[in-house]
Amino acid sequence: MDIYTSAAEMLNCFGVSEINTGLLEQAVELVTSKILNICHTKRIPEDAESVAVNIICGEYLKNAKAFNLLGDNFSFESAVKSINVGDTAVTFALNESSTPEQKFDETVKQMCKIDKAYFRKYRCLVW
Repeated sequence: MDIYTSAAEMLNCFGVSEINTGLLEQAVELVTSKILNICHTKRIPEDAESVAVNIICGEYLKNAKAFNLLGDNFSFESAVKSINVGDTAVTFALNESSTPEQKFDETVKQMCKIDKAYFRKYRCLVW
């Protein structure tokens, strides 16, 4: 499965019913370019594709909210507070007095971060 399709499926899971293809293509291009510049490779390493999809979704959600493209049916109430996968748990440090929209913004901010240290193991030397 390609990165674009994976990102579209993940956005559907987040509650985005109508995906703006131009905005998603721009997010894919932006994140792919950043990762390839970090790694100095011609394609994103297969093991890093899921991380790239997460970052792409963060970029899409950030821009879609800025341009008011999330749609009328999108609810900020469903913003993620914590994620549990197997024996690993990630909890976003959110103030309980935060509004659902502030929680959404913090979650998207965390999703957009590119951890250069993670991609360091895929880095190739450039002469």
